[in-house]
Order: sequence, then structure tokens, then C-alpha cells
Amino acid sequence: MVAGPRVSAPFYNGAVGPWRHGYTYSGHATACAVALANLDIIEREDLLSCSRRLESELAQRLTSLASHDLIAEVRAGFGALASLRLSPDALKRSPTLPAQFSGMLRQYGTLTRALVGGEIQISPPLIWTDTELDWMEQSIAQMVKALSTQ
Repeated sequence: MVAGPRVSAPFYNGAVGPWRHGYTYSGHATACAVALANLDIIEREDLLSCSRRLESELAQRLTSLASHDLIAEVRAGFGALASLRLSPDALKRSPTLPAQFSGMLRQYGTLTRALVGGEIQISPPLIWTDTELDWMEQSIAQMVKALSTQ
């Protein structure tokens, strides 16, 4: 918050008493306890190794979609996330294509997010197995095929 001198003066001149405020998440005992517990889970479940495995698997599985006319580019290979940049021609024909793509994928049980600029973000949980990656890959491939025939 930013306040001018007329508004802030009473808080600093003692009329209202000491008025100091910090963010509730920085240095807050509960937030610190949650952060430490989260770090314990990351270590216990070896989620960094899971992320490295998922990073290469995700890139490998999505790369096959790059040759499809609906997909302009597959962005993957850095972290356990990826995006599919939809073709500018397809976006010109249907500006709502990213939202439609994500919505239809949700019906298949695959959650994605439509990004500004015509991209579909894919960020699976770090604990996904090959079976779940197969499901994601197949549902996205089916969606690309279904949308390209429309």
C-alpha cells in the first residue's frame, strides 16, 4: 500500500498508535511451518528426481505433436511443464480455440490452461506415472485431431 503524508501521518505520529504491517506470509509462524513441511515432502518423496524424469518424458511425448498443422510449436524440455503454441492460422479462424481446446481436454480428464497468445499450458503433477502420461498424450492427440477436422 502507498499512502500520501496526509493519510499516513496519523499512523506514524501516534494518533492511532504504532501502525506497522508486514505481509502475513513473510515470517509468519504458520507460513514458515508449512514451508518446512513442504520441503520435507519434496525430500522424502524425491520430487526433484521425479521432476527431472517428467521433464524429459513430457518433452518426448509432446514432440510428436509438433508436425501437426494445428500446432505451431511444442515448448518443453525445461522443467516439468510444457506448452503447445497453436497455429496462427488456426487462431485467426477461431480466436476462442485455446479456451475450446482446454475445455474439451477437461472432458477427457486432462487439465490444461489456455494462455494469452494461443498457447496451451501443460503442467502435470510431479508424481505422475507412465500410465498417466500415456493418458495425457492420447487425450491431447485425440483433441488435436478432433479440432483440426472442424
